Amino acid sequence: MTALVCHKVQEALYAHLTNDSTLMALLAGIYDEVPTGSALPYLTFGETRADGMALKDRDCSQISFDIMLWSEDHGQMEVKELMAEVERVMKSFTPDVLDISFGTLTFVGANIVRQITPERMLYRGRLSYRIKAYEDAVAL
Repeated sequence: MTALVCHKVQEALYAHLTNDSTLMALLAGIYDEVPTGSALPYLTFGETRADGMALKDRDCSQISFDIMLWSEDHGQMEVKELMAEVERVMKSFTPDVLDISFGTLTFVGANIVRQITPERMLYRGRLSYRIKAYEDAVAL
């Protein structure tokens, strides 16, 4: 199983998140690479990692990924509310990728960091998840 599975999971995740009208009403956008001058708040895809495992009859990867939420609101409340909304949406995330079966999505953790730049102060919320991806068994 290759890193291409991570890309397919991200595509499925993007489709799942953008399909939720309540979440999308709260965000200015969802991005892999944020366009210059984008309005806040927005969601970005953070770090992704795939760790391979060999099973008796097929390959398996544990995919870990982060979802980042960005806000310039005064205080942490907006980013916390956005994180709660994303967590609600993620409870029904089941990737549909050809020839790959997935285990249960697991919430790993969350944190909020204040980032101060010369231009402004931002709050960044991070939600971390993992899911196992199994290559469909090959008939012998």
